[in-house]
Amino acid sequence: MKTFINILLILFAVVIETTLLPRFSYSGVYPDLILIIVFSLIFIGREDEAVFWALIGGVILDLFSPLRFGIFTFSMLILFLGVRYLVKHIFSDPSLIIALLFFFSGSILLNYPFAVLTSQYLLLLFQGLYTLIIGGIIFGFIKYYLTQKDKITI
Repeated sequence: MKTFINILLILFAVVIETTLLPRFSYSGVYPDLILIIVFSLIFIGREDEAVFWALIGGVILDLFSPLRFGIFTFSMLILFLGVRYLVKHIFSDPSLIIALLFFFSGSILLNYPFAVLTSQYLLLLFQGLYTLIIGGIIFGFIKYYLTQKDKITI
């Protein structure tokens, strides 16, 4: 049942990222919602859910994307592995500042191939800043909600 609910949440997040967030874009730039959620889950120690979100979210983003299939899935999984390694070995309990830096750099790494194809590198910076701002808000919510939920169930 938990897997089904996670799939529905991923589908909902992808639909928001591909339909609603572009309406609030600046020059076609909007935050990477799936990336924010994957990183947030890693930061609070839920790597099993994070890899599920990275894999399924990447596949669904690939289905919505006009680009070659697999670009988002591969990128999300590579970023998941890199961030998971850094959090496990260097940043054991990332603060909000560290999380914001991860959101910014992760967004730039995720969107760098698209910036190369379109030669719009300045928009890459705006993409990272937009993801940083929205990521801070969503990370705070996820950290508060999921840790509170865990405290109640113990």
